[in-house]
Amino acid sequence: MKDICEICWRPAIFHKDRVSKRLICSDCRDKDSSTYEVCSGCGQNRPVQTHNECQEPICPNCNRMDPLKYQACARCGEKKRGAVSKKEGKYQGQFLCPNCREVLAKPT
Repeated sequence: MKDICEICWRPAIFHKDRVSKRLICSDCRDKDSSTYEVCSGCGQNRPVQTHNECQEPICPNCNRMDPLKYQACARCGEKKRGAVSKKEGKYQGQFLCPNCREVLAKPT
């Protein structure tokens, strides 16, 4: 959802700051150290991207490196981050890596 950041006043995808309840963009949230928490993955005081199943904070780097987010692509077999295909066809409902999704999206 696009809205106006309450700090820099730029239109952006916003996040509701849990402390101040303001709508702020990702850039302003990442610069504001009052929103940082100790990441349960690396132990660093960093911006929080998500929380694990135990509601412990996870920073963007640890979230990106989470091995549970990597799966074998149904088309090429490589373990990568990706998404389940929603398009009709042979791979509908199966996990596809970004490269294969792009190849399959191109008209033949």
